[in-house]
Amino acid sequence: EHLLQLDSLDGLRLATAHMAVASSESVKHLAGGDILRMANNIVRFEGLVRAAPDKIHVKTVAMGDFIGDTQRSIEDFFDFIFGEDNKHITDELKKRAAISQVKKYEKKTLKSNHVTQGNSDDKRIKADLRHQLV
Repeated sequence: EHLLQLDSLDGLRLATAHMAVASSESVKHLAGGDILRMANNIVRFEGLVRAAPDKIHVKTVAMGDFIGDTQRSIEDFFDFIFGEDNKHITDELKKRAAISQVKKYEKKTLKSNHVTQGNSDDKRIKADLRHQLV
């Protein structure tokens, strides 16, 4: 609702703050607190890694990296999960699976009318958001 009423920057700032702490009818109360949960998960995973560095490994994928090279990000994820030298899960199999996932991702983004879709060329909003505190 607020994204339609405010200018782009203020709407995105408010939506980001809202995602950090709240849920709403617009998402059928299925989301909310996402950013706080993500930060909590990062802290907890870091604690696990410190407690058992030989047993716990965490893979982090930056959203910009995923969007910039989705196939490579998925292939790297498969390497993390299955190992790079897995004789049963070949590089060709991982590549085919990654391509399949890329197609699903691209299809989903093409159908999306979400406010964050289609704004990649709006340099002013990107620049403003990078320097904003929420």
